[in-house]
Amino acid sequence: MIKRICLFFMALFIIFNSVLFSKLNDDINISLKEKQVQELSQSGLTLVFYLDISNSSSKTYYLSGYSYRFIVDQKEYIRLKTPLEQGLKIEALSNTLIALPVKITYDLLFNAISGLRQKTIGQCYIMGEMAFSDGRRDKGQLSFAFNGEFPIYKAPEIELRALKSNSLTIGGADLDFIAKIRNPNGFEIWADNVNYEIMFGGHLVKAGRITEDMEIGEEGEKEILISMLLNFFDVGRDVYAILQQGSVNCNFVGELELRTAWGRLRFPFELKKKVPIIKTN
Repeated sequence: MIKRICLFFMALFIIFNSVLFSKLNDDINISLKEKQVQELSQSGLTLVFYLDISNSSSKTYYLSGYSYRFIVDQKEYIRLKTPLEQGLKIEALSNTLIALPVKITYDLLFNAISGLRQKTIGQCYIMGEMAFSDGRRDKGQLSFAFNGEFPIYKAPEIELRALKSNSLTIGGADLDFIAKIRNPNGFEIWADNVNYEIMFGGHLVKAGRITEDMEIGEEGEKEILISMLLNFFDVGRDVYAILQQGSVNCNFVGELELRTAWGRLRFPFELKKKVPIIKTN
């Protein structure tokens, strides 16, 4: 007899909750408004999911908490549960926009998911549940799941190619310094500000700034040509002897300022290499 009574009340509980869920599912709809990549840097980024909670009923609901799992390459990266003690008011017959930011740190991500470091784009999805109440009693939970992607940033690569000697006299030289920027990313970058210093054999021969807006396509490259008119009385007479050789020990230091679709980045560089001297005269 007691067992039958317990089963009866358990059945009533299941039916009651099913009715509550069915009603909540009729009243509330969760949809993806947009996704945004924010705060892109060499160390990581924030991927923000903006969700639209639509309340089609004449009653006010409250979002009392949510939980989600963030999956990258079919592996879990983050699991989060967040209660909202005060509850977020979901007005009747209205739409409420909420943001779910996911902080992605590249080092942690690469340690957790092998093979991702070599990729240019991370495929992901977020799935979870939102709990609702009427301000006094729980009204149930609704599930959500949305996919997305995010860039895996890689620092640009700079290569010193050659020094072209157009003319060389005892008093000075006309030179073209040639370097190359390679973009290893799966998205375009724009190098619109390059501050640099060039040294030959430890002698500073040129300091300047390139403000040309250089577009470098995904996994593409761009040549940098810096023309120099040297006066050996200014840069040092030793440079004349250095430039008479077949190659020169070159230091190229500075900073790239980059634009991406998600903001600006700074990339300091310092390269030391013996580059060939190509005589054109």
